[in-house]
Amino acid sequence: MQPPEIPNAKYTWPVGLIVVGGLAITQGGGAIALGALLIAAGIVMAAAIRNQVEAAEAALAEWKKSHWCIGCSNIREPDWRPPTEAA
Repeated sequence: MQPPEIPNAKYTWPVGLIVVGGLAITQGGGAIALGALLIAAGIVMAAAIRNQVEAAEAALAEWKKSHWCIGCSNIREPDWRPPTEAA
């Protein structure tokens, strides 16, 4: 069983939307509403990306906790069995 992967968070699109929205607001007129909409969309996208990363980090922490051996402090595989003593 492989550990969950952390997504590669790229905030390029959200930051781009916020910057373009800010530039649109400075143009005035009808562009103010468009700029506000672009800024809001950028913020929502950034929050969604952050939530995905936090969820993946929580899943990885849970995976590590479920695969941790108390006796030897090592991460173990799910099919791991302790060695049996020869009788």
